Parts: sequence; C-alpha cells; structure tokens
Amino acid sequence: MRSRIGFVANRIGVNLALNGTPIVVVWAQPLPGAPVDAGTGAQASVNCSGVMNVFGHVAPLTNQVRQFTEIQGGDLLLDVAPTPLVTVFPGQPVSGVVALDDLDTPRFQWGDQWYAAQRVGEGLISVWDARQNGVSLHRTLALRSL
Repeated sequence: MRSRIGFVANRIGVNLALNGTPIVVVWAQPLPGAPVDAGTGAQASVNCSGVMNVFGHVAPLTNQVRQFTEIQGGDLLLDVAPTPLVTVFPGQPVSGVVALDDLDTPRFQWGDQWYAAQRVGEGLISVWDARQNGVSLHRTLALRSL
C-alpha cells in the first residue's frame, strides 16, 4: 500500500503559507567579522526582523487542572512548519529566509504583545508534534508573554 504522507505534509505546508497568520520575529544577528569582547565573550550584533506564517491561539485562563503544567493561561501556542523559516524584511545585514531554529533567543510579536519561547518537556512535545511514518508534519511552539 502506497503512503500519501508526502502529499499530506506538502498540503499542510501550503495551507500554512496561504492561510496562516503572519507573526513578526525579532532576533540579535551577530555582525560578521565583529570583534568578540574578551570580558563577556559577546560579539557585536544588530537586531534583525522578519515574518513567518503560523496558526496560533492564546491559551485560555482556567481553574481546571492542566495535564501539562508548562502551559499557563495567556501563553501563545503556535503551529508552524516542521522546520520553520523566517522571511527576512528588506534592508538588513541578512536576506532571504533564515531557519527559526538557527536564531539566538528570538522574540515574537503577535498583535501588540511580545512573546519569547517557553521551554516544554518531552512529554508535551511528543503529544504536540505531528509525525507520521517518521515524517514530521508540523511543530507546536509555546511562547510566554514578555
């Protein structure tokens, strides 16, 4: 029996691109060739920004017991592509698209609210992230309000 998992994975990506909500992503981009501070080990950087399409919602406030305590009322939950890409806005030191996973401490703007990534446990990841026949279909990110 042939699997249609490639077709399904492609359709999820297309639906996300066509119907997802744009979210602004901001991160510190190290400047190429900039010296590293000997005291702090930090390299000079500049803020860069871009956009990616997501399906998202804010976790409701509740007085019920939650199965996964990592999620709190007001957290932003985003469904993204298995390897989410950020389209960089023009006029920045980087261009094109960058992988979200390669960005150092990205922040996200949803409406007029800012969020940062929230760590979640392996148990929650195994429930959230959709995989079929070893193929990742999408990922869910948990973000906490700043």
